Amino acid sequence: MSNKKKNNDVVDVSIIRSSDGCKRKFSMPLGSSTLTTLKQKINSDPSLGPISPTQQRLFHLGRELKSSNRSLEALGIGRFNVFTVHLHTGLV
Repeated sequence: MSNKKKNNDVVDVSIIRSSDGCKRKFSMPLGSSTLTTLKQKINSDPSLGPISPTQQRLFHLGRELKSSNRSLEALGIGRFNVFTVHLHTGLV
């Protein structure tokens, strides 16, 4: 895939769980997928979950992602061509 992306391009978002380094990739459209959608995918994934979305803390480029209804693109996923999100778990 080229470095240029359109609003609804489907990209691979990499999730790395900080507690053990477990990695997973999810193919998602940046412009129409929300943080809630990503948290639901993590919760239903057999490698990463089940982890309740309320116990997931997601970080991208050192910043915690908190606005659940904003698109992944609006939250900065893909900025600087970085599609990696770090997952921290625990009570929030």
